[in-house]
Amino acid sequence: MTLPVNSRLNVGGDVVDDAVCPIFTNSDISGDFGAGLLLDIDFADPDGAGGYTGNWTAGDLIPNSAAEHVIRRLLPSSTPASLSCAIGGSYAANQIVIQRTGKGYPHIIVSQVNDAYANQFYFALPADILTYILANPTHQYRVSIEEYITRQDTWTANPGNAELLIVQTSAATGNYLARIEGLNSATGGFRPNSLVTSGGTKLGSAASPDLGSTTGEHYKSVGVASWSGTYSGLVAANLTARWQWGPQQSAGLHLSRSSIARRLILEDMTVSQAALAAAVAAGSAATETQDWSGCNGRGAAVWAARVASTDYYSGDTFNAPSSVLA
Repeated sequence: MTLPVNSRLNVGGDVVDDAVCPIFTNSDISGDFGAGLLLDIDFADPDGAGGYTGNWTAGDLIPNSAAEHVIRRLLPSSTPASLSCAIGGSYAANQIVIQRTGKGYPHIIVSQVNDAYANQFYFALPADILTYILANPTHQYRVSIEEYITRQDTWTANPGNAELLIVQTSAATGNYLARIEGLNSATGGFRPNSLVTSGGTKLGSAASPDLGSTTGEHYKSVGVASWSGTYSGLVAANLTARWQWGPQQSAGLHLSRSSIARRLILEDMTVSQAALAAAVAAGSAATETQDWSGCNGRGAAVWAARVASTDYYSGDTFNAPSSVLA
């Protein structure tokens, strides 16, 4: 597999950790992101999420694949455990089953017969990273998901399930940082960050392909600049920040998707842009961008390369959801 080459990156890892240059992660897995990389839950990384084995139990931790020399610059006092996603949720065996695919990715299979409101499986974003976001509420962030949808959401009358949320729990309709949401018959299937379209808070969004139209490999990404509402007084405990599976509405109204989790990215683009500016000021001739367009472009290119490569996603095998749960 040939990864897209970032002009400021030795894909095999930085030879020198140059303080005046953008600090990229020295990893083949997450080496395409800038100095602001906060979270990389990457099930293709054998030393990160892909190294997780055993049964999925609430409270277990999925290691952050972001290189330590990058994350330590942003959160110097954090411990590895406090930077890891937590597995959460409450559900019965006839509602959600998590299996492993042939390549080792988690396949989250949600029943479309025995669904129950709020019975969910999710990866909860680390509290230390939420605290960081709250301390930097006006920064620009990008969040992206890579997954293989194996059974579609079937709630066609209204917008579908919120796949990824960073939102004030007590005011879910009015104070979002980011949302990547599922099927929406009115707009063709992808409704990213839909409550944050006014006031210039949404920088851009991308979906390949349209989420509501097909199964298979999907890439979804949204860039935001601050919150949709007031963030005064918010603390990490008041936030819901998850990549999740399971119904968001009453049983029968919303039949959730099943999918194979591939990767979750959260990047502070403000930090990445500042690092690039510092490098240019120090004499670098780098012309790449660290804004929404540049960050999303690199992320989408790496996803496309993985989809085409048998080293990563291509050729993966899994059980049909209907053969596991009706």
